Amino acid sequence: MAIGGIKLNVGDTEAEYASSLLLKFEEEYATFIICPGCGNNGMDYVAKPTPSNIFMEIVTWLFSSYAIASNYVYQCPKCNLECETMPNTIPQIEDED
Repeated sequence: MAIGGIKLNVGDTEAEYASSLLLKFEEEYATFIICPGCGNNGMDYVAKPTPSNIFMEIVTWLFSSYAIASNYVYQCPKCNLECETMPNTIPQIEDED
């Protein structure tokens, strides 16, 4: 798994835990993003409800012991703008002198 140009090697026994940590980090980080569409502070990381996602979730739930993860997008809660990748619009922090 590669995040931000850094390669992360994780053993099979810890892969699920590592993925959950990365997902948690992305969700927390998304609260600081400014929506490029409306300027709202914060975007949500949500599963995109597409027919293929719903179909695959049902099939994997029926025929296996785990469900395949859905496709996720960043979505603005105010204007519903969706982005496949995290927008690069983080506010600048001003230094207090």
